[in-house]
Formats: sequence, structure tokens, C-alpha cells
Amino acid sequence: MEVLFLIVFFTVIFPEIKKRAEGTPRRRSFTDSGARVTMPVQSAPAQKASDGLSGRLAAGIAAGVAGAGFTAVMAMCLLSGISNHAALIHVPGGWPYLLGNAGLYAVLGALGVAVSRAGFRLAERVRSCRLYRAAIGGRDTCPLEELMRAAGRGKTAVTGELRELVRRGYFPGGVVDNKAGAFYLSAAARDAARAAQAAAGEEPEQKRKKGERSDAAAKLAAQGEEFFAAFDAEAAQLAEGPVKDDAAEVRRTAAAIFDWLAEHPARTADVQRFCNYYLPTVQKLLKMYNDAAVNAGLSESAASITQEVAGAMGPIRRAFARLLDELVSDAAVDVSAEIAAMEAVMAQDGLADGALRADQPPDGDA
Repeated sequence: MEVLFLIVFFTVIFPEIKKRAEGTPRRRSFTDSGARVTMPVQSAPAQKASDGLSGRLAAGIAAGVAGAGFTAVMAMCLLSGISNHAALIHVPGGWPYLLGNAGLYAVLGALGVAVSRAGFRLAERVRSCRLYRAAIGGRDTCPLEELMRAAGRGKTAVTGELRELVRRGYFPGGVVDNKAGAFYLSAAARDAARAAQAAAGEEPEQKRKKGERSDAAAKLAAQGEEFFAAFDAEAAQLAEGPVKDDAAEVRRTAAAIFDWLAEHPARTADVQRFCNYYLPTVQKLLKMYNDAAVNAGLSESAASITQEVAGAMGPIRRAFARLLDELVSDAAVDVSAEIAAMEAVMAQDGLADGALRADQPPDGDA
């Protein structure tokens, strides 16, 4: 059995250990733009001993190889012990000795595996650090795409490895910015890049989205003008009464909503359904009311239509008022937050002699 283990060790295990110790480049899967390709990992160029990593690399390789060798020896001892003392199983009280002996070698072997893995991981981190340093060069920042191509790995793997290297001190102060798609060697470099970007103006994508919002708001405003023209034409035909009063209130509320939209063009999504469905439906109901009102005294069906529309106008008026209140309430929340923040700052500076909001009593009042 020991001979078989030695054959497996020297033909399978040891070559893999040697490959890891030498840092033989392996081919890894790399996903770019949704397509999976396989590309070779670039070897890091030779580094000078002054980079401070040579000692860690040597220590990692030594620990990895030593741990693997120690594990192999423990495995041989375990197999040898089991083979030589197998007969103790049939001896009263012999199996506890056999299990204890085997357990000792198993625990020592597991310790060797842990040391080996830790050593090879250390060596792998050193090689990755050297690879990334070579890709970054003398720059303060580097696009993640370049580091992904250099490492032959996907974004998740590269960003995770970079964060691990930062945490362990290989890139002190380094910052991974997924939003910007870059790795910065320091927070100062990241802040400088953001400041330069801000000085250059908005990003093209931000400008495009802003333009789209403005176009959407203009389109809804045009829809509003069409609605008011058609609505006014129908409302002019209404006889004096509750329906005409409700229609006038609906128009005033709708006009207030469009005034609010003009001040908040980025909030077009909040009034899309109001403009595309509710307003055309209200105008259609008024038209049906006017058409039926001509024959309401002669036809039960016409009278039923006018009654249904008249009954619906009140709830429609109240629903539009609630929508306006919800839109304006966001600003009310912002106002409360600003006032609360100012109260806190005034209190810190010793300037507050009472509450700023009318719903709160000043200091000292009961």
C-alpha cells in the first residue's frame, strides 16, 4: 500500500505541487460582455528584490511545499500503521489503540494540509500583486478592464482579489470603485479623478438621461394643452349644476398638477398614468354626458348615462386632489428635514431660542 501511495504521490501530487511552487500559468475562464472565452493568464515580469515581496513569495512556497511533504509523510505513517496493526482489531482492547494511532496521524496530516494551503495562497497573492502592479505601472489609477485582461479573470474575481490585497496591505489605501470601473491606489487619487470628472461636466450618459426627462416632460405638457382644449369645449356645454362645478374643480386640479410638473421635469414617471389615461378618460366621459344629455328627458338609457357620469365626477375630483397632495407632500418632507437639520445646527452653535416649526412650542413654554 505504501508503494502504491508513493507512486501516486510522485506521479500526480508532486507534479502539481511543483507546478504551484513554480507559478506555472494556468488557463482560466474569462467572461467579457456576456461571452465566455478562455485566455492564458499573463505572467508577471520579474520583480526586483526591493519590491518587498520576494521574502513573502519564498516563505509561501516553502510553507506550501513543506506542508505538502509533511502531509505525505503523515499519510504514509497512517497507511503503514493501519497495515501493520490491522490484526489488533480482533484483539480485545486493540481497536481503541488502532483508532487513536490513526487519529493522531490524521490530525497531523490535516494540519499539514492547512499549512500547505496557507503557503500556496500566500504565494498566489504575491504573484497576483506583482501582476497587478505591472499592469498598473506608474499610474495612480487603472481601469478594471485592464486588470481583468491581465489576470484573465472576470470582474467579480478581480475586484474580490483586489479588495483582499488591499485588506492585507499589498496596496495600502487602495480603493476599488465598481461604479467608475477603476482601481485607485489611494482615496486621494479617487477624489482627484471625481473632481476632474465634475469639472469636465456631466457624463454623456447623464446628459442623455437628463435630455430624455426634459423631452418626456415637454411631451406631457403638450398632451396637457390638448386635453384642456378638448375639456374646455365639453365643459362649455354643461348646464349649471354639480357636474359643471365638479368639472371646473377637476380642471383647476389638473392645471395645478401640470404647473407642478413644469417645476419638477424629472418626475414625469409620477404623472404618466394621469396624463395618458385619467385625463383622456375624463374628457371622454364629459363628451358622453353631453351627447346623452340632449335626449335625457326622452330616453331612459340617456338618462342613465348622465346619472352615472354625474355620480363619477365627484370621486374623480377627489382622486385628482389626492394625487396633487401626494406630489406636493414630497416637498413637505424635504422642508421638514431641512428645518430639523437647521434646528440641530442652531442648537449646537447655541443660537436656538425656540423651535423653528409652528407645531412645536418654544423652549421654556409648557
